[in-house]
Amino acid sequence: MVSLNSIEERDVSGGKGSTAHFVWRCGLCKRESSAKFEPGEKPKPYSADANGQFLPFLTLDCRGLEFIGFDPRGIWKCVGAESGTVFSEVDLEEGEWVDYDEKSSLPVGVSNFESQWARA
Repeated sequence: MVSLNSIEERDVSGGKGSTAHFVWRCGLCKRESSAKFEPGEKPKPYSADANGQFLPFLTLDCRGLEFIGFDPRGIWKCVGAESGTVFSEVDLEEGEWVDYDEKSSLPVGVSNFESQWARA
């Protein structure tokens, strides 16, 4: 498993001033591959209106590699659809999250978390 951070950039060899958010060099052939978040792009919110359909979340410029999975580690933010209540400490590491929205008097949650990679 590898991780990408949109804040940290590393130098890419073979290009003047070229950087990427992820750089990997093959131990056998020494070929370098890289991935970079699109400049200025923020992850797109996902709402209940999507009705469980896959929607674009973010775009990466991948050179010489292809990602096959997404692991939602870290802390996420969710907003209650009915009340606008912000849940700022959402942990999706287990693939689901549940809580209770006091303002709307309804349970809230994320379940059946799935991801899919596609070429842009």
